Amino acid sequence: MHLIASFRVLSGHEETVHDLLTDYAAIVRATDGTVRFETFADAADAQCIVVIEQYRDAHVFQQHINAPENAQFNAELSSHIEGAVHLQFLTSLPE
Repeated sequence: MHLIASFRVLSGHEETVHDLLTDYAAIVRATDGTVRFETFADAADAQCIVVIEQYRDAHVFQQHINAPENAQFNAELSSHIEGAVHLQFLTSLPE
């Protein structure tokens, strides 16, 4: 399962969001079944954060979504971003 999560950081909240992401990424990467969890800032707009995620399968992703750490991260993040986190689910094209 592949997805891209993106959101816009409120001005002045960059350092807090960076710290939250750094701590949360370590937890997610250590979880069995996580293949990829990489965080980026848009090169043209540092307020725009993009997280590229890959999980072994839909079951692992559902465990990720249901984990208490996920709820805590999203609750803490919500007061530092504009609007909601946008999730874009991806499917592989045939080669």
